Amino acid sequence: MLCLFWVVLILFSIVRTKIVHYSSLCWLPLTFLSAYSIESINHGIFKFKWYFKVFIIALGTLLASAFIAFPLIMAYQRQWLLDLIGDDFSKANFAADVNWSAGDAVPGVLLLIVIGVFIYHLFRNKPVVTFGALLMGNVIVIWMLSVGFTGKIEQHTQGAAINFFESVKNEKCYIFNAGYKSYAHYFYAATKPLKYMDGLNLFNEKYYRQKRKTSYLQLSEAEKAELDDLQKRWLIEGPVDRTVYFIVKIDDREDIPQFKNLKEILNKNGFVVYKRIQ
Repeated sequence: MLCLFWVVLILFSIVRTKIVHYSSLCWLPLTFLSAYSIESINHGIFKFKWYFKVFIIALGTLLASAFIAFPLIMAYQRQWLLDLIGDDFSKANFAADVNWSAGDAVPGVLLLIVIGVFIYHLFRNKPVVTFGALLMGNVIVIWMLSVGFTGKIEQHTQGAAINFFESVKNEKCYIFNAGYKSYAHYFYAATKPLKYMDGLNLFNEKYYRQKRKTSYLQLSEAEKAELDDLQKRWLIEGPVDRTVYFIVKIDDREDIPQFKNLKEILNKNGFVVYKRIQ
């Protein structure tokens, strides 16, 4: 289990694409090792060192404080937070019109209570009850956070982009992310695979033949980057066969604003959408 955990953790720490599902194989060995450690402490095989106790209490208190402070700041002192942020994209994200209230701080308060219960049982030398209270409390807190926090954080970080994708869901169009990578439009805009006679597919096939390749998967990283640039140029200036949209971040628009045949149609919460008009 240790080998599995470290191989997965190290391997996916090295790769450049960071998607949480890639490292999900860590969850099985991590769960096993946690259960093994708790059972070993309960039977006296391992000693629950003082620095582990301090770490759990400190980390729990820190997280609880953050879960309490963040929604309160967003509800009552958001401008103060925005003034502290130097990055234009992040500032625009946090400025999104999302309704936060004092009630959103409840998971943080509950986590503080859980830490208090953990400390109380910690000194009564009952490992099963101690860790049981901690784990069950965390299950409830995580569930509350997933219900109350996740949707609002999503609205801040990519809500504007997702709303746009959903608005063109039934439209036959090309959507190009310039300056950043995202798979969101494939799902929320219901982007369908290119057919053989689609203009962009014919353009891609021509590039593959030039490189003596048969598919995108055979391209090197340099060739993929080159194709990405060529696709963007074709979508801007080429003989396209459908509507074209470009979506960029407010702080990295590349050269998109320079083209007069691209019209800005949306600028919201850090995302800017351009539409090719001719």
